[in-house]
Amino acid sequence: MSVLAQDLLDLIIDICDFETLKECSLAASCLRYRSQRNLFRSLKLRAKKFGLVSSRLADSPHIAEYYTTLTLMTQNSAEIETTLNDILLRLRNIRRLELGGQWIKSRSKDRDPLPAPIHPVIVNFIERQCLEELNLEYNYISPALLSYLLGSISRISTASVTVRDTDDERIPTPTPSQSPVRYLKLQSSFEHLCPWLGRPAITPLLAHLRTLSLPLVDQPWTTALLAAAANTLERVDLHCVYGELPRLPLPLPHLPALHSIHFHLLFSSFHHRPIDSETIAALIAPGTMPALKDIVTHLSFVSSRTPEELARIPEHYGTLFSVLEDAVGGSERTLTVGWILRVSRKAESVGQSVAGMIREGMPLARLCGQLDINVVVKPSW
Repeated sequence: MSVLAQDLLDLIIDICDFETLKECSLAASCLRYRSQRNLFRSLKLRAKKFGLVSSRLADSPHIAEYYTTLTLMTQNSAEIETTLNDILLRLRNIRRLELGGQWIKSRSKDRDPLPAPIHPVIVNFIERQCLEELNLEYNYISPALLSYLLGSISRISTASVTVRDTDDERIPTPTPSQSPVRYLKLQSSFEHLCPWLGRPAITPLLAHLRTLSLPLVDQPWTTALLAAAANTLERVDLHCVYGELPRLPLPLPHLPALHSIHFHLLFSSFHHRPIDSETIAALIAPGTMPALKDIVTHLSFVSSRTPEELARIPEHYGTLFSVLEDAVGGSERTLTVGWILRVSRKAESVGQSVAGMIREGMPLARLCGQLDINVVVKPSW
């Protein structure tokens, strides 16, 4: 085994499955290091496992250096200040952190859990790491922590995150060596977080954004977010929100670097409102986005649709067909119009039927070879 080059050994280890990795880590010393690095690459922590993980790291402290991804699911409890703190002090190379499950039980049985603050022990851990990616779910954070995260982590995703104006002066200022946010995804309960992101004190931290995923809603902060990243933004993902008219506040800021727009739509019995035609026209206007190359619509079907419902698709999306057709025919740019249809396995025929409707509704894009349709079949929803 020792006659093989280390690079070749690394390649062999990289394609091994979990059971093989365990065997390799015990078979030979030349395989042990790489095998263990792959075996202990990610760690998922829940309160009931704190003691077990703490004992493992105490017995084999070297494996703490191998972990680069941490998923932390924990309630606001006294264990955080003892056992969890001991674990987090040993982890020094975490690059990707998923933080969820921070909640306080509601007094009412009929209400959802309330978001709780991120414990200071976890905040201190975030400050010690050189995080490249952070996923936050069901937390509330202070404005100071929000500013620190945006100024020091390049990829951030949020879901049900709330900002509360609390005294948090101990949060440090990001250093010039840290990478500001370049990818920002805003998901559920956006109405609590997005107004804060649109504030003048926060928007300068978005000046390096390359990709922005946000709700397709008519709110002042939408314009503020787009304008803050106007010079660097390359891709925008716009998600339709239940109960909201899918449109943006006009006029839109000039976005000279933007080359890709993705619409995310949901077709169901309760939610199939078409995108506002003025919004579409403004988004694809050459004067607004001169570098635009791709317009992709992600259309998801929550269940099998009846023939009557499918027959209404041209009615709901006919305006979108027409505006995109006009963009293909009336622009000196070569625009690619993409459709990604997401259906369950039982409804695969639905996807093919809708693909046919799109081809009929966009003949120019099809004839010019600028129409790309993909049906993605999911096993279940």
